[in-house]
Amino acid sequence: MNRIRGFSILDLLIIFSIVLICVVIGTPLVTKYSIQVRMAEALYEAERAQSMVTTYCAVSPSVVELNSASTGYVLHDSEYVKSLQMGGPCVAPSITVVTQNTGISPDPTITLTGTRLSDSSLLAWDCSSSSNDSYVSESCRKYVNSN
Repeated sequence: MNRIRGFSILDLLIIFSIVLICVVIGTPLVTKYSIQVRMAEALYEAERAQSMVTTYCAVSPSVVELNSASTGYVLHDSEYVKSLQMGGPCVAPSITVVTQNTGISPDPTITLTGTRLSDSSLLAWDCSSSSNDSYVSESCRKYVNSN
């Protein structure tokens, strides 16, 4: 005899359960990843500014107050970076990046703080964020750089 075989209700419940488990586990991981990508863009802008400040301060170490115009830094159009400010003298510069649309509430701020190394034109930089460290890239959490 020919019997038409199809899916039983038990087969469909098992498939539905597996899909549901994948969605429940995958959604938070995808959300965290997308926030990390947005924060990485903000950190990239901060590192571009850091490079400009480091170069500018190596050439003009006696500058008392840094700003974007003097260093030549121009903020790229960005969906995730609201503003970037530089300040302080070349011996202790600071760069503050205010983020937007990151998926974190409130949107975090990334701050790079430089310190002139003794008897050198090099700057050592420290990075901090106002958000949970798990959303900031490892290069900011363990940031030691003397460009």
